[in-house]
Amino acid sequence: MATETMIPPTDPKVLRETVVAWHKMHKERYDAFKKQAEGVGKMDLSFFMKLMQFATDCIPQDRLEVCSYIFRLYCADIPSEKETPEFIKQYDPIVAEFLQGGKVLSIHVETGDVKCFKPEEEMAPDNKTCLITNDYFNQLKADRPELLRCYLDDLYAELDDEGFITDEYGNVRNSEIFVEMAQRMAFVYSMILAPEVLRNIVAMGEHANDDFPYCLYYYCAFDGGMRQMMTMMRSNLDKQKSGMMGYVAKNLLTQLFVKKSLELGYERDKKGWEATAESEPDESSNLINRILSKIRLPGGKRKKDCLSLDDLLTGDKEGLKDLIRAYRLRQPDTTSLGYLFYLLGGRPSEKTRSMNDPEEIEKKFQLIQKMHIQRCTFGNFCQAITEFLGDKMPSDLKRAREAYLLCKCEEYNITEEAAENYAEYRKGKYRNARMATQKWIPLFNEID
Repeated sequence: MATETMIPPTDPKVLRETVVAWHKMHKERYDAFKKQAEGVGKMDLSFFMKLMQFATDCIPQDRLEVCSYIFRLYCADIPSEKETPEFIKQYDPIVAEFLQGGKVLSIHVETGDVKCFKPEEEMAPDNKTCLITNDYFNQLKADRPELLRCYLDDLYAELDDEGFITDEYGNVRNSEIFVEMAQRMAFVYSMILAPEVLRNIVAMGEHANDDFPYCLYYYCAFDGGMRQMMTMMRSNLDKQKSGMMGYVAKNLLTQLFVKKSLELGYERDKKGWEATAESEPDESSNLINRILSKIRLPGGKRKKDCLSLDDLLTGDKEGLKDLIRAYRLRQPDTTSLGYLFYLLGGRPSEKTRSMNDPEEIEKKFQLIQKMHIQRCTFGNFCQAITEFLGDKMPSDLKRAREAYLLCKCEEYNITEEAAENYAEYRKGKYRNARMATQKWIPLFNEID
């Protein structure tokens, strides 16, 4: 059914207000949508067909073959050269260069410009530039649920035993390496295509004549839609008696529904999921509660001894915050938070010492000319930075502490051999500490 033309807002708060106002004027249309959505629990797939059609409409029609190609890559089915779209071919060299390692890929959201460069090369990306590093894929792999890791280990072993994946000469290939490389390619091509999809969605919004986007957003954000979908999904899989694969899928999808609903802001707190868990059977209830226990929501109560970034910084706070943004765009990992603390002239409140020579580590700064931050704990510093940037709080602060110590080692010109005497030293990270001191210190020293 059609509705008035409305250009969707981009601000999240305004978007929520707009959808609520739309719902008040179109309750009958939303009720019809919800009835169709509830049909999923009765194995009526018409809602999913509508959802798939909506997703397809978001993609430019001349890029559907590109999406088909990307989907095959995700399934580890690499199409032949004849089946490869020209859009993919034009980016093949730069994607191959990036996936060889040691490079950063940048994609501009508005222009779609794609660049591949070494991390140490000069670049000042703005907030409309997406940066991808190969470390991102390693982190995704490390964050996989144990159940999924075990399932994939068994699957890869079975594929290798059967010699299922071979090269052009008939030699058996390691299935895990092959599949993960294909999926990395699929992810990168998806990101390269994303700017065109976003432009197409904006164009759709300018002449929208469909209720579905408004209904879908209201369903997820205000009516517990993701919780309802999770319940129907588990019920349907139980009815199908889908065996071990169904059991794995059921638990992984449950985890996905819970995490994404909170991460995307559809659920503002955990109360809705806690109520859902109470109405579920014991096994799924325990699973939901375990997932919730590991999720930390932003905006919780601040500890008394934790200060905001504005409270911690001294001097030209706006200039420092601009430079911190530029730094974190280039250095988004947890280790680099330790470098950043050092660059700001940070002094940790807690004891952070080398086991062998604590006095050497705790000498005064020599290269840092200006102290831009008050003394604080690593936990307070990391929380202040991640809250300022809207990032997730890292779970392992030990890496940040070690990075800080490596910078101190570099400052005193401790040789690579001598640095091995320090308990926190890690050979592969020594050059990164050197790069932080040489490249970024002059920039931070320029700010008053």
